[in-house]
Amino acid sequence: EAALGMLSFASERKVVEKAKGLLMAQRNLSEEEAYQTLRKLAMDRNQRIGEVARTVVSLLELLS
Repeated sequence: EAALGMLSFASERKVVEKAKGLLMAQRNLSEEEAYQTLRKLAMDRNQRIGEVARTVVSLLELLS
């Protein structure tokens, strides 16, 4: 179960990094600004940052 948790953490981290990269490219944000954008969206929606990142990635990939 610990290995499964680490795998989940790693995949969540990967999608957060991808979402940050897309936000940086699309909205001309710094890495810190992109992270803060994801963090604020997560807090405002009462969701985990990984869930918000997955949504951001899906939307930005769909629009590009």
